[in-house]
Amino acid sequence: MMPMIAHAAAPVGSPVYERGLLGDMRRFAQMRPRQCTASVSPTLAAPGWQSAATYCAWQGHLVVRSWTAPSQAADGCVDPGASWWRWMQDRYAGSAFPSSAWYAAWTTQAVGLDGEDTRILAIVARTEDGSWMAREWQWNPSERAPTRRWQQNRWDLLAAEANALRREIPGDVKASRSRPLMSAWLQSIGKAPAEVTGNRWRWLSGGRCLTIDSVGVNETSFQLPYQVEDNRHEQRSAMQLLLARRNPGATWIRAFSLTDASRQSKNGLARFKAVWRESDMILGQLWIPTKRDGSVLSLRLSAAEKISGGAKPDSVSPAAQMVEEELERLSKLVGNVDG
Repeated sequence: MMPMIAHAAAPVGSPVYERGLLGDMRRFAQMRPRQCTASVSPTLAAPGWQSAATYCAWQGHLVVRSWTAPSQAADGCVDPGASWWRWMQDRYAGSAFPSSAWYAAWTTQAVGLDGEDTRILAIVARTEDGSWMAREWQWNPSERAPTRRWQQNRWDLLAAEANALRREIPGDVKASRSRPLMSAWLQSIGKAPAEVTGNRWRWLSGGRCLTIDSVGVNETSFQLPYQVEDNRHEQRSAMQLLLARRNPGATWIRAFSLTDASRQSKNGLARFKAVWRESDMILGQLWIPTKRDGSVLSLRLSAAEKISGGAKPDSVSPAAQMVEEELERLSKLVGNVDG
């Protein structure tokens, strides 16, 4: 799937990234590309990816790099596409990307970056056998005006093909009431590789895979207060009793309570959390009351953690501490939610 020097046209039924100029460097450059000289920087690779040979053309003004990755990441957390997506954002810091997180619905994606002296086009795609491929074209325009115009014409043709691989954020995500939670989550994860699959958000933090699921409007038998000052002990006790009935196998590490961020906030907006252990999983939940209709936005966060032989079942493990810290971070980042 990856040879950069193609001589025969790809079959009509082949993926778009293997047809046309994207899949045939010789056809794009209109000359035989060569392996780059030692003066070209080595090809780095995103975590979990492998570099292929780097080729040059246009008297060194064009550099094409390629990478491959297996269908699944070794850590089993996020898809290789998500690792490459995060790596590209770090590689070209300050450039605009449609989202910092990768969406599992994306089977292809492309980015274009226009600098003062360098133009970049990059594509990534899941191949027919489920593995991944990525390519990057880096063009430094010639100083000679006629040559630069010719190169620009070829570049525009390549960009048009790459644009066909661009994907937008799925419409159901944009329209979801959970957008305030997702916005806070995207802020909280920083530069971690992250993937969105429906209502499941997954990312790597400190070498541990964290998952948020069950995102949406939470069903409760009574309303939770929107303001901290309206919070009552009876409400918290009743909610904890309800949670204990719904999770009979849980060991409670943090009973249902206000988040620390709520107690310390200046606007007095109430957010609630709970953390518990079930088998070898640590789970945490965050509740965000809304103002307009009294509904409650909620998300659940989980992390795997095996208890060592000498640890007590109710001890605060590293995973439990991490889950609670993430809930607090999200609580602090979620702004006003009007419902």
